[in-house]
Formats: sequence, C-alpha cells, structure tokens
Amino acid sequence: MTRRRTRPARSGEAGVTLVEVLVSLAIFAVIGVAGYAMLDLVLRSARLTEGRLAQLGQMERAMYLVGVDFAQAEGGSLLADGMMVSIHRRARDLGGGDISVGYGLAGTVLTRRLSDGQGAVLADQALLPGVTALGWQFLDSGPGWSGVWSGVWPAPGQVALLDGKVDNPRAVELTLTLTDGRMLRRVAVLPGAVP
Repeated sequence: MTRRRTRPARSGEAGVTLVEVLVSLAIFAVIGVAGYAMLDLVLRSARLTEGRLAQLGQMERAMYLVGVDFAQAEGGSLLADGMMVSIHRRARDLGGGDISVGYGLAGTVLTRRLSDGQGAVLADQALLPGVTALGWQFLDSGPGWSGVWSGVWPAPGQVALLDGKVDNPRAVELTLTLTDGRMLRRVAVLPGAVP
C-alpha cells in the first residue's frame, strides 16, 4: 500500500490579494515622498546655514583685522582723508619694516590696503562685500582727555607735535552699513591711549 500525500486544505487567508499589494505600495510611496521632502528640507537648510556662516566668518575676520591693525599703530601716524583711514605700523611678518595699512570702500566692498614705507601698494585685500556705507569716529586725545568723539581727524583745534604730526586719537570707531540694513560697529583702542 502506498500512502498518498494529501495537501492541506487551503484557507482563505493564506495568500495576498491584489488589493493588499496595492495598499502596501501606496503606503510605501507616501513614506518615500515624505522622506524625500525631509531630505530636501535638510539639504536646503544646510546650504543656507553654510552661507550665513561664511558671511559671519567674513565679518568676524574684517573686524578682527581692524582691531589688530589699530592696536599696533605708531604714534602720530593716523591719517583720515575722507576716502580712507590709514595708520603706519611695524610689519613683523614682512621683516620688521614699516607698512601703511588703510581701510576704505571699493564699490560695496570693505578693502584693506597694505603699502610699503615708500607708498607702493603691496596688496589690496577685499575683506567684506555688501557694504553700502562706512563711517569713522575718532576719540579726542587732546589735553585733559576730554573724551569727545569727532567725525574728522585731526579734530578741530588739535595741536601738532614737534615733528608736525598730530597725535593719534585715543580710539577709533568704524561703523559699517550692510546692504541688508544691518550695522556693524568696531571700536579699536590705539596704543598709548591710556593716561
């Protein structure tokens, strides 16, 4: 006698119907679209953040250089001609010679100009784009340390030193107006300014 294998009776829940397959495909499609939208949002946010960080880095670098340069100004070397404010300082990184460092606007870019002792331009550095206006204020270093801010230097009534130069102000304030309306302000104290 041979035994015959019998198949178990098929129940109605053993297979997957076409409707179930379509519903599951629709659910996975919705999850995929939502995932793509989230990824797109994250990537767009990352691009915006990188742009803002780069701009903040440029602002920080420009303000840092202003502070460092004016903190190293030689006595009686500050010149303000309306277009540019410059000082003389020692250039340790260039062999110890004197250089002139000036700040001004070139179009809508804050520019730092380095010149040697004879006035030859060594470099024009674009520090910060998107600047619509730049303003300077100078803290008076006259007798009695009056503490008066002036928009011109030398201040009216400022007495020249024996060598014909006018002593540096106590401090310099640089105000930048950016194209988006924001303002940046940096106050730099010059050497020898503390009585």
